[in-house]
Amino acid sequence: MTSTHSTVQFRIPGSVFVTGMLFLFCMTVYLMPAPLNAAEIAVGDEIVLKRAAPLKLGRETLLKLDKGTKLTVQKVNGKYLQVAVPKEGEEVWGWIHSRYLEPETEITTSGPPAGNTSAAVQTFSAAEIQKLRQKAEKLALVPEATPDGWSKSLLDPMKVATLFKPLRVKKNYQLKAYQFKEEFNGNGVVWAMPVGATFPEPSELLEGENNLFRAPKPGKALDNVMEAIEGDRTAKSFLLASILKRELDEFGAMWHGARWSVNVVLDTDPWQGPAPTDEDDPLDHPSRPASKWKWKTAKPTDWRPTVTIKGNVATVKFYTYSALGKEGIYEHIDEYRPGEYRFTTERKKIAEGPRELAF
Repeated sequence: MTSTHSTVQFRIPGSVFVTGMLFLFCMTVYLMPAPLNAAEIAVGDEIVLKRAAPLKLGRETLLKLDKGTKLTVQKVNGKYLQVAVPKEGEEVWGWIHSRYLEPETEITTSGPPAGNTSAAVQTFSAAEIQKLRQKAEKLALVPEATPDGWSKSLLDPMKVATLFKPLRVKKNYQLKAYQFKEEFNGNGVVWAMPVGATFPEPSELLEGENNLFRAPKPGKALDNVMEAIEGDRTAKSFLLASILKRELDEFGAMWHGARWSVNVVLDTDPWQGPAPTDEDDPLDHPSRPASKWKWKTAKPTDWRPTVTIKGNVATVKFYTYSALGKEGIYEHIDEYRPGEYRFTTERKKIAEGPRELAF
């Protein structure tokens, strides 16, 4: 018997095939973990990296963060989250993309409740500021070999700027300084100039005048040194910018030229705790008892340096004690221009003590 085999062919219409593939694709996407929505994260939230991620500042990669790293969100900008990472006793500030938090990011909310539109306020320690200031002051000590009158400074103000990370001098600029000295008195002036610009001798700019009250200024120098400063726009960077500007203004200050250097930044009530001992510098502490002081405003309830960011405006506030003249407690308020590290400042004496100092 001869068997006959027949072949049956089935044809799937193109429209049915496309519909089926589309269905499979949709099911695949549906079953995949949904990407994290950065809008769900708020400042102050604690997050955990589910995979290794680069910490970036612009196009530069600062660090490689390992999977499982725990971080606190400092700022949210679209899909990017700003964080601070401890390294060698300091903090490195940068940005990570929210995609490195998927698929099952752990978020612990500790920030303000949803819908809170109040300004973000961060507080800082005066001890950290004091450490930076001590380093900056050592770099600004005037060498004995400095001649009298105006001269090019023998010191490099760029070294002071490098202390204040995450701030930095813009690539196309450099900081240069002139120094005035008259016996034990003096002061300096720091200018921001384009790299390669001529830095003339002060005698070429002063036309024979050689006194403290007229500082030499090169033709291409910026009016405000902070125009040449950039950073990551964090709250910490604004506070450091306020301190950096004052340190540069005091660069090379000696004896009668000193003003800012006799200010002590406060973060607690200076009359709380034990009284200063004989080994403590009397210029660092207000006189006692506190009852002898006269307050011109209400006494602060929180003495810590603060940075308030609302929209694109940052405001820095801190308190200092100064023994110069009639000793006093001062309130400093700096307001920053949007997108810049230039600021306007207001200094107000809010309390006055009985002791007087002149030097």
